[in-house]
Amino acid sequence: MSNSNDSDRVTTFIVEAYAPGRAAASRAARALARGAGIRYLRSILVPLDGRCFHLVEGPSAAAIGEAARAAAIGVVRIVKAVDVRDALSDPASGTA
Repeated sequence: MSNSNDSDRVTTFIVEAYAPGRAAASRAARALARGAGIRYLRSILVPLDGRCFHLVEGPSAAAIGEAARAAAIGVVRIVKAVDVRDALSDPASGTA
């Protein structure tokens, strides 16, 4: 039996946003990191497409969306993400 409740859980999300360059992507990353209950992990900028993918942890997509709106980040979408790095090195997964 766990002592934590559902409101204490965090989920990893990808925030896809418009970013015309490195400076815009950096500003967006800093703004997301300041959001309440949000932990910024990293970003990947795709300059050719003018898009940036920010990896963050937070309580919900709605909470992350609120932080993005408050910072005027041009969000395209926010989706749940799953890190598969552990699965790649886990012999039981059959992918090692």
